[in-house]
Amino acid sequence: WMSYIFITSFHPLISRNILSTKVPYMLKNRGYSLVLLVPHKKLFFFKTHYGDLFHEIIPIHTTLTRRDAYMRYLSLALLNTETLNIKRKTEMKGRGTFLARFFSGKVGLALFRFLEHVIPEKSRADVEAAFDAFKPGICFSTDVQNELDVYVLKTARERRIRTVGMVRSWDNLTSKGLIREIPAKLAVWNEIIKMEASQYSAIPGSRIMVIGIPHYDGYKEIAFGPKEDFLHSVGASVRKKIALFIPIGDRYLNPNTVDEDTLLLLDRILPEHFILFVRLPPGDSVKNIESKSFGSRVYIERPVTDFKTLKNTEINPDSDRRLAETVYHSDIIITGPSTMVIDSAYFNKPMILEGFCDDQSEYYKSIIRYYDYDNFIPVIESRAVRFPKNIDDLKKIVLEYDRQPAIDSDYRKNLALLECGYLDGKSSERLANVICDM
Repeated sequence: WMSYIFITSFHPLISRNILSTKVPYMLKNRGYSLVLLVPHKKLFFFKTHYGDLFHEIIPIHTTLTRRDAYMRYLSLALLNTETLNIKRKTEMKGRGTFLARFFSGKVGLALFRFLEHVIPEKSRADVEAAFDAFKPGICFSTDVQNELDVYVLKTARERRIRTVGMVRSWDNLTSKGLIREIPAKLAVWNEIIKMEASQYSAIPGSRIMVIGIPHYDGYKEIAFGPKEDFLHSVGASVRKKIALFIPIGDRYLNPNTVDEDTLLLLDRILPEHFILFVRLPPGDSVKNIESKSFGSRVYIERPVTDFKTLKNTEINPDSDRRLAETVYHSDIIITGPSTMVIDSAYFNKPMILEGFCDDQSEYYKSIIRYYDYDNFIPVIESRAVRFPKNIDDLKKIVLEYDRQPAIDSDYRKNLALLECGYLDGKSSERLANVICDM
C-alpha cells in the first residue's frame, strides 16, 4: 500500500521554489510516493529535469473557465491594498475601483466566500481522474492563488484529503487577490506574509506556518568557484569587479526605455575596473537591450530556457545555480523591484535601485511606482538598498560602494532575515514537517 502526496507546479518558475530543494527527497525518505501535477505543455520539461523524483508526473490542461475569470476579478476587486490601488490606476485601467472602495474588508470577504461556495464549477476531468487513480493522502499546493491549484485544493477538501498550501512569492497577497480556498495549513516565507494572510484573507494564525524560503537552503551547499573562473565564463578579463544589472523587463513598462537608459548610464559612470554584466529576466523580454550592441565591457546573458515562449519559462537546476554564482561573484547589484533584492540581501551585496523620476506627472508610467507597492515598502524602510534621486547621486553611490562595499552590510543582513524568515538552511525541513505533520 502506498501513501501518495500530490504536488502542484502550474505557475511558471514555481518549480525552482520547491522541486530544486530537498523537500521532495525528505518526503520520499518518510515513506511517501510523490505525484506531480503540471501543465500539459510542460510535461517533457518536468520529466526531463525532475522525473526521478516522482512516482508519476501527470499533465493537466490549464484552460481557464469563465467562472475562473470572474472569481479572479472579484478576488482582486474586493482587496484594497496600496499595490492594487496603484495597479487600478495603471494596467488594470480602473477595474474594481468601486468594489474596492465600498466592499473591501470583512463584508467583501464574506461576499467573496459566499459566491465561491454557491457558483457552480465545471468539473476538470483530468484532475478528477488523477484523484481517482491515486487517492492521495495529502495534497500540497505550491501556489494557493493559482486557479488550477484552487481547483485541486477544493477537490481534495471535498474528498476529505488533507491539504497544505504555500504562498508563492512575497507580493502575492497584496497584488494577486484574496485567497479563494483556504488549506488546512498555509506555509509562508516570513512574518510579513503571515500578517497579510490573516489581515486580508482572515486565515487564523494557528493555520499559518512561517517556514522561510526553501530555495535558499541549497545556496549554503554550493561550493562557489573562484571569481576568475566566472569572469572567464562570460568572456571577460580577470581582475575586474562586476556590476550586475537586472533589467525590469518589457512586461512592466510600455514603452520600456528605462532599462536601456540605465544600461547606457552605468556603462558611462562605472569606474574602468568594472565590467557590466546584464542578466535578462528569465520570463520577459527587454527588446531595447536584446536588439542592440553596447560597449566592450557590457556582457549580456539570457538565462537558459527550455521553451520558445518566454512566459512559459521554467528555470532548470543548472540555470538556477548560474544565478546563484552570478549574484555571489558580483560586487554591486543594480536592480528594479524584483525578488533579486532578496537574493542580493541573502549574499549581502551592495544594492542600488534602478530608475529616477523627476517629473511627478509621469509617476504612473514610471518604474518608481513599483517601489511604492506594499511588498517593497519594508525594503525601502530597511535602509539596505540605495535609491538614487538623479545621475549625480547614482555616481556618488557607485563610487562609495566601490571604495567601501561593507557599508550598509548590517542593514542587508537584517533585510535578508526579515524577508527570508530564517537563514539557518532548514526551511526545506520545516516545510516537509508542515506537509507530513497533518
